[in-house]
Amino acid sequence: MKISTSVEKVMKGIKDTYAVKKEIGSPVVSGFPSLDKIITGFYPWSLTLIAGSIDTGETSFCLSVARNVALSQKKKVAIVSIQYSIRDITFFLLSQQGRIAIDKIYNCFLYKDEWPRLENASSEISKAHIFIYDYPFLTIERLWKISRNIVKENRIDLLIVDGFQHINNKFDHLWLLHRLINEIHIPIIFGINIPSQYRRKNFRPNLSDLKKWGIDNSHSENVIFLYQESICKFDLNRIVELIIYKGAQPPKKVKLEFIPEYMIFKETQSTPICKKFRL
Repeated sequence: MKISTSVEKVMKGIKDTYAVKKEIGSPVVSGFPSLDKIITGFYPWSLTLIAGSIDTGETSFCLSVARNVALSQKKKVAIVSIQYSIRDITFFLLSQQGRIAIDKIYNCFLYKDEWPRLENASSEISKAHIFIYDYPFLTIERLWKISRNIVKENRIDLLIVDGFQHINNKFDHLWLLHRLINEIHIPIIFGINIPSQYRRKNFRPNLSDLKKWGIDNSHSENVIFLYQESICKFDLNRIVELIIYKGAQPPKKVKLEFIPEYMIFKETQSTPICKKFRL
């Protein structure tokens, strides 16, 4: 093919994509500027995979994004949890919002000065447009039907499915996953808990590992891995590295601070933005 023909096709694709994004308007953003600068937000018809172990806070990160979108951007967020109950997710959000240790909320043992913070957190979370659903056993077919109904009934702006690794027959009905992305017209985030056998020391995940975990990323626009070089249970604050794959671009990384006590992520002062690296 002559280079002029290739350039013409590429430019047409760029202009068409730009026109679609301009028509859609502002995307849903994660609330973490260093991450949003790389992925440019979550657009309709896009799928983002977020993978990490329990130690790196995969669920906490998904809920941090949900809380940022619902409270800061005043958008509607649906959380479909496959591994936690509605009660658990509510506890997690209250811990994040009130900056109260999750074990204290579970055990109902709070200091006198923490009760007002819990009351304020419950008031703020109650006003947020967050819809929580728990389904311990899901197939792709059922997820497709449930998600369509949730989005249609509540006019959801962002759908988060946490615990995607527990979904049965992921590979047998991939066409339904593709259909779901195209039908509901909103960004989707799948949270994936990395299996324990892969949580080895200094294990830096990459795209080739997804198939080992039974996950197909062929329909995803973004893949974000959460990674820590070392984990100490005595660390109150941890630095988690986000390894970001966007389309065919080389991977980039940012670092966020993870506070396990409150199950929350936040920006770090020294976070390098858009840094390229080799795996």
